[in-house]
Amino acid sequence: MVRLSHVVEADFNAYLHGQLDQRSASGIRSHLRQCPSCGDKMATLMITELAQFRDAPADERPDRRKEVRFRTDVRGSIQSLCPLSLDRFDVEFLDYSRNGFGIVSPVALQPGAIVHLESGYSGILGEVRHCRTVSGGRYHVGIRLRTVEGVLHQSEERRTVC
Repeated sequence: MVRLSHVVEADFNAYLHGQLDQRSASGIRSHLRQCPSCGDKMATLMITELAQFRDAPADERPDRRKEVRFRTDVRGSIQSLCPLSLDRFDVEFLDYSRNGFGIVSPVALQPGAIVHLESGYSGILGEVRHCRTVSGGRYHVGIRLRTVEGVLHQSEERRTVC
């Protein structure tokens, strides 16, 4: 019988914040698929850090049309954290602004979902603002960027499950 080494909290945090190289991140995803205990720990950590996203008042959300957008053709990947999915999907970044991204995804993402975006070695958390079908069975998704510091500050009093 093969024994699994459990993931330590520092590695969970590094994974969530896109601070691991591709090999390490892949190893954690693989372990999470096999280890219910670590899956529960990851879910608890994400809930603690991301609970406030679902409750953000509408008046705190910036009007997405007030910011200048810049075109880009960067490729990356996306993973839903809340609701949790262990799958990552390749995406194409279409544009970006100070507070968000427009991407094309092969899967529909529900508005309000918390996602982890990666491009190269950097990662960032975001909230899906809208999702609409485009040609070829793909989806245009608008994502508002979120910071962990903001999440922790705003979620101290509100601990809810996604």
